[in-house]
Amino acid sequence: QNELEANINIAKTKAMVSTPELVGLDNARDFGDGYILRSLRGSADAEFVDSRWPKSSSKSLRMIERQIEADNKNATKTDCSCCLGIEHEGNLVACILRHRNGSLGILHVDENHRRRGLGEILLREASRAVGHRNQPHFAYIFDGNNQSEALFSKLGWVKSDQNSKKATGKRKAKRLWVFRS
Repeated sequence: QNELEANINIAKTKAMVSTPELVGLDNARDFGDGYILRSLRGSADAEFVDSRWPKSSSKSLRMIERQIEADNKNATKTDCSCCLGIEHEGNLVACILRHRNGSLGILHVDENHRRRGLGEILLREASRAVGHRNQPHFAYIFDGNNQSEALFSKLGWVKSDQNSKKATGKRKAKRLWVFRS
């Protein structure tokens, strides 16, 4: 796919998700080309998230399941989900979670589905849902994750402490990012 086609797909996708309706447990949003935005549910979705997460461990699957369960309980009260996924032709290909501490994270798009604006859709819609719940918007991004930093910046997020230095050792520090509307 050349760059022009990718930009057309991104523009088309943005236009299709500009609807004010938030995604909840009982609805999903089809935005064409076989892509459907929906809330994450169940152990199969948790397994997808865990299998794509670089920090996966022996305890992470259960942690992710609990995060999805907690978000689903909140979604029954607020009619919107913050733990979201995108399916393509029936298979989950992208996700974002809201951690139990309230931060957004584990944003992932499978390699074959990148450069289509899916990460932007997930971050924008999860952010809208957090705002609908009248809760603070924040995320932690590890130093060196330039793709996440660029995406979050594009959508109005900023590093909480602009003067913080990047880590220089092997261990990457996570930095607090907040949404500036």
